[in-house]
Amino acid sequence: MSDQMFLAAVIGPMLLVLGLSILLYSGVWHKIASEWEKNHFAILGMMVFNLVFGLVVINMHNVWEWSPYVVITLVGWGAFLKAVIYFLVPGDNFKALIKMVNCKCYYQTAGAVFGALGAWLSYLVYLA
Repeated sequence: MSDQMFLAAVIGPMLLVLGLSILLYSGVWHKIASEWEKNHFAILGMMVFNLVFGLVVINMHNVWEWSPYVVITLVGWGAFLKAVIYFLVPGDNFKALIKMVNCKCYYQTAGAVFGALGAWLSYLVYLA
């Protein structure tokens, strides 16, 4: 199995499950993000994971040619950049960023996009 297929086999179902969770439980995700507004240190572990995950994906698959698998590269860079912003933006400014994107419409849109991308990658790896 190539690195590209391995990453797609991991990232596809991950995005599908995350997208479905956000769509089905957007109210819960909204409450979680509201807690992050109060205490941004609560997501420190998640941001360390995003930093490592993003770097692994970037180093295994940093391909910018137009193909279905460019989604893998975008997910890797997205995770990495999210962690960089968390670690380099001062706490009060980071809390303001969380507050800015903490609306229910964001969760429904993000859930639909993540779910669709995850379903597509999963289809390419497991069914096509």
